[in-house]
Amino acid sequence: METKHGENKMTRDEYLEALLPAARQATTHFVGTERERRARAMLDECTDSELLVMYNKQVVSGSIKPHTPALTHEQVERERLRGQQELLKLREDYAEKLAIRRAEEDADRILFQRAAYEADAPVRKQALIRAREVIKNAQAALRNFALNEANVNVILSALGTDLSVYEISQAIDSHAVSLTPPTSEEQEAWRLADIERHNRELQELSIPELKRRVREERSVNVAAASEKQNREALEAQQQRDQDYGGYPPLPTHTPEGQPIDAQFLKKMCNTDLPRYKFYLKKYSASALTARLQGRQ
Repeated sequence: METKHGENKMTRDEYLEALLPAARQATTHFVGTERERRARAMLDECTDSELLVMYNKQVVSGSIKPHTPALTHEQVERERLRGQQELLKLREDYAEKLAIRRAEEDADRILFQRAAYEADAPVRKQALIRAREVIKNAQAALRNFALNEANVNVILSALGTDLSVYEISQAIDSHAVSLTPPTSEEQEAWRLADIERHNRELQELSIPELKRRVREERSVNVAAASEKQNREALEAQQQRDQDYGGYPPLPTHTPEGQPIDAQFLKKMCNTDLPRYKFYLKKYSASALTARLQGRQ
């Protein structure tokens, strides 16, 4: 027998069992086993076609649910595989939609950043011009690095465009940046600029101020020349002592713990000349001279 609502076939007994509750309702004037017997007898008298018509009517009215036969192992396995395939397809569709959405979001973000970058271009250009001017002023003031594109890029990379001469000086002193030294042309330009500035200052002085300035500079030059002469003499003496060899280094303290400084040596020279001569012979004249001059 075949139902109207599908291709699933039912046996006569299955139809009888499905229609039995309705048959019982039709025999309400009987009770107990007699009611059950008469309900079944009424259905037994129906042909298969009549049972099928009655069954379909009951299904349409909602009095009974359509018959669902038990699935075989092959059907269960087939349904499981189909479910897995559908689930995989759903996941692939979701991943594709998610990738598209993320790509769209990335594109929107990049476009926004580009628009903001382009809108900020005039501000960045002015900041870069100011930064280059600060670097130029720092080079003129510090005179310890060359003004070239490589050094400019190193400073900008380390400090950015919001910088100052002081920050550049600190970065150089702390070795946060490594810059190439000034060229000989730059050093010569600085020397000529100093001479020109000095001459201009002299031209603006009155006669008394000029005479006083000349005396001061002569005194400074004499002191510098004397310092240079003393330094060269000491270096020559140290070289001779080194060539002679055999001199141990001059200690910083006596065995009693007293510092061997310029004051100690001067006092020893005035009060204990034999001991001073012993120091000269043992540690060399250049060592004592250097200590007296505060060089060691």
